[in-house]
Amino acid sequence: MPRWFAAPIRRLRRAGVKMSDRLLILDDDEALGRICAAIGETAGYKARVTVDAHDFWRMLEEWPPTVIILDLRMPGTDGVEILRGLSDRRVTARVMVLSGSDAALLEAAQRLGRERGLDMAGALTKPVAANQLRDLLVGLRAAAEPITASALQAGLDRDELELAYQPKIDLADNRVVGVEALVRWFPPNGGSILPGKFVALAEASGMIDDLTERVIAKALAQVVTWRAAGFEVPISVNVSPTNLRALDFPDRLGRTCAQHGVAPGAVSLELTETAAHDDHTTLMDILTRLRLHGLRLSIDDFGTGHSSLYKLHTLPFSELKLDLSFIVEARASARALTIIKSTIDLAHALGMTVVAEGIEDGETAALLHDVGCDVGQGFYFSKPVSGEALTRFLQRRAAHRTYAAVVETTAGN
Repeated sequence: MPRWFAAPIRRLRRAGVKMSDRLLILDDDEALGRICAAIGETAGYKARVTVDAHDFWRMLEEWPPTVIILDLRMPGTDGVEILRGLSDRRVTARVMVLSGSDAALLEAAQRLGRERGLDMAGALTKPVAANQLRDLLVGLRAAAEPITASALQAGLDRDELELAYQPKIDLADNRVVGVEALVRWFPPNGGSILPGKFVALAEASGMIDDLTERVIAKALAQVVTWRAAGFEVPISVNVSPTNLRALDFPDRLGRTCAQHGVAPGAVSLELTETAAHDDHTTLMDILTRLRLHGLRLSIDDFGTGHSSLYKLHTLPFSELKLDLSFIVEARASARALTIIKSTIDLAHALGMTVVAEGIEDGETAALLHDVGCDVGQGFYFSKPVSGEALTRFLQRRAAHRTYAAVVETTAGN
């Protein structure tokens, strides 16, 4: 959570204000906004309304909401720009979009918000039905209650975890060289819960091994499905430092790969650089054995920790993922680009592949390729998608490459 967002929350909590009942509305129709606020208050919320985007960002900082209602059509800005800003600020409030536009546009806005990591809570069409809005807000208050260990265990037992997959693209020749598996929890009350909201609970309650093993099993089963469709796709899976405290983890993972018929070399484990581990010797033991089993290891969010070089020196990583904050600044900041290039040169000298996450445009992709980055990942190439959608993505790219090869051969004759 950004420092600017965390401080107001701490002040509110010290004042005894609950964070589960704050509604912020941005709508250029002030009368409608006030009606929505009044409905929110009947549902148990404290509510504020603004018609101005600048006021909205100020209120967001000074009065952090739990639920946001956002009009898609605003003079001087639009809902897509607001969604992008909420994502950049890593806002965790649930977001409802509101518009007089057609249902397809509302669905597209919800999908875009989800793809940007926001907690999208639904859509409302103008004119707003008071009963519908009140029911939605009451439901969101109930859903805002803290996730419990028993709820997470029930979710695991009911197999409510699903994976989305984001392709990793070779920046030199535009080939798909792998995918990252991203877990989502879809509870019965609707919506989706991102891992940032339940992984720490799984770690604290002793469920993280079960969760990680389920994710890995689903990911490997998908690799087998892609293979049947004619695609060999290496896969990356995020692991918790808590998973790396059991000395038998490499053996269990090796058996899981064997059960699915997936070579360990097709699997990469991503470990966040800032993740803490209280036993460095055990961590070295487990990571070294994972490499001996043939798995690849990726150090994620590189550049944000205080012991980056020490980890590169002592731990057997094969891949380095540049922290998103550097990628966002790559085109605008000469300092950021210098850090990126220096890190790439260092990683290459150590025999590591370098991946850049968060690429959102072709100019950034080209710049990163020019400074030597190997692999790109981000919305410019593809959002995280289902296994079936990723299959179609691979098929389209394979067809395009075949067509391009035929055209080149024909032109040369």
